[in-house]
Amino acid sequence: METIFDGDSDAQRSATPLPILLLALAVGCGSTSADLYRGAPDQGADTDTYTDGDAGTGTNPSTDPGIDPGTDPGTDPGTDPIDPNAGANCSLVWSSGFEQGFPGEWLNWDDGSYSVSGTMPSGRVSAWTIVDDASGAPIYSGDHSYKGWIVSSAGASHRAYPSLHTDVPTPLINTFMVYLDADYDQMSSTDWIHFGTWGNADGQGGGEWALHTMSVRDRQLEFAHTTPGGGEYIGPSPEPDFPVGRWVRFTVYVHYQGTDGFVQVWQDGVPMLRAQVSELGGNPGTRVTRAHWGMYASSGTSQGIQYNDDIRIWTLDAPLTDLETEPDCYAGP
Repeated sequence: METIFDGDSDAQRSATPLPILLLALAVGCGSTSADLYRGAPDQGADTDTYTDGDAGTGTNPSTDPGIDPGTDPGTDPGTDPIDPNAGANCSLVWSSGFEQGFPGEWLNWDDGSYSVSGTMPSGRVSAWTIVDDASGAPIYSGDHSYKGWIVSSAGASHRAYPSLHTDVPTPLINTFMVYLDADYDQMSSTDWIHFGTWGNADGQGGGEWALHTMSVRDRQLEFAHTTPGGGEYIGPSPEPDFPVGRWVRFTVYVHYQGTDGFVQVWQDGVPMLRAQVSELGGNPGTRVTRAHWGMYASSGTSQGIQYNDDIRIWTLDAPLTDLETEPDCYAGP
């Protein structure tokens, strides 16, 4: 049995500027197009407790090669090929398009949020299921995708997603597709809907681990549990609202180096956020061992649907040297 802490304080962290020199030493990158910083409330202080049997104890926790990275993350990805990142030599180590059902490639653990039928379980206001092409729901590729949805606010954070236990060395690339259907006008400026969590639980059962997350809050993409608290914004100006009602491609670069770490995300080919993974200072490591994607949201969020598809994790044989160009693991070495 393990108690899992998927966040620390809800208090807002200060948006301390990320030193360019430290970034250059850690990941070999230079300055990018903007130096804008956003603070953010950390996402959640609640805990989950469960036993996952033969899978071991741990946390709760494809991209189409032919889509255009685009020039504006608020527009459709298009149909042109991604420009390959010269430093990307990728090896695919895990993937899910939800074609194998649940648990399939996921951790065999359910907190009651999984609905085989696609109806809301009794006593819950958020849930997840696997939808197929016949349902009319958005499917990015193949015949299935993940659907997580919320019908009312709750007393604690909404958690409706499958979890991954793994052991992947960094640096790595995580690519995945997100389709968000949410009414921003019904969300407060502090409400958030999560897209991804990554971390390095030690597997010793204590529940303490270095984690970092990515969400949409106040219409815009942000990190949490990083330094700066909401991430350093490096995207186009003015910062666009996160798109709803269409598929969005995320490419996330993660590099843990003991007590130091770095994360950067591209949205439809455009670099958007970067940050230090500061929690490694207290929980050092070099590998990602826990991850989840999908509908995890603030308790005040009262509506919204999120679809995920083609989630892939790739290892790299060396750190990226070009952090402007989206790494294209589909292009090969």
